[in-house]
Amino acid sequence: MTPAASAVDLQPEHPILRLEGVAMTFGGLRALSRVDLDVQPGERLAVLGPNGAGKTTLFNVITGDLAPTSGTIQVLGIDCTHLPSRLRPRLGVARTYQKTRLFPGLTVSDNLYLAQTGKLGRHLSLWRSGADERLRTRAAEMAARVWLGSEIDTVVGDLSHGQQRQLEIGVALVTEPQLVMLDEPASGLSRGERERLVQLLEGLPLETTVLLIEHDMEVALRVADRVVVLSEGRLVAEGTPDEIRNDRVVHDVYLGDHHDRTGSGNGREADLDG
Repeated sequence: MTPAASAVDLQPEHPILRLEGVAMTFGGLRALSRVDLDVQPGERLAVLGPNGAGKTTLFNVITGDLAPTSGTIQVLGIDCTHLPSRLRPRLGVARTYQKTRLFPGLTVSDNLYLAQTGKLGRHLSLWRSGADERLRTRAAEMAARVWLGSEIDTVVGDLSHGQQRQLEIGVALVTEPQLVMLDEPASGLSRGERERLVQLLEGLPLETTVLLIEHDMEVALRVADRVVVLSEGRLVAEGTPDEIRNDRVVHDVYLGDHHDRTGSGNGREADLDG
């Protein structure tokens, strides 16, 4: 039994993710300030905030890319505050990054296959086994799910930017995570590609928990059922998408305390209105 499965069976009272007093400093810069956050199984949670708010730092401490200065992080009731990032997938955590971390010289199938071997801790072999065939089959199924079935043997470097974003989500999902963390998945996408992304996220299994960072308000507020807002490393607002759209604190965070409250705001207020 995997640690994640054991935690679900034995500790059902725990949220899938719990942060308690998480802080992160870089020298004299405080990137996160005592963040408390619970994420429940199956929840779609968007983390919003202006540039420099601490969103990606938050993701990095959750996934172990950074060790927090203080506080604790639990996944399914297991304290993984100082667990290496390479072991987080075994707890059922997967993520994407702002900048692609795909293997551009390998095919779509190869990228999806390697993602699975990474979670399972398998070593590559010159001999193909039945287990390898199952992983390849799973890779083909996931490629189709993210609309890349016809590109299964295409080298990733030959894909469009939007297709690479689709593949990144596929690489995260192919490990069958219980918590998938998406860092600005709509970045650089055209309007049509963003619409396809929304369809993909809305079609995820209900049991898959999604934690989303996104600058595109239209995408974030359509996908999320709960939203938290970061500003200068602190959680300053929380609510449903409709509540966040109408929250004056959130408007101040994005537009500045002294913005024109008549609604001119250089046109940026429309971002919060979807």
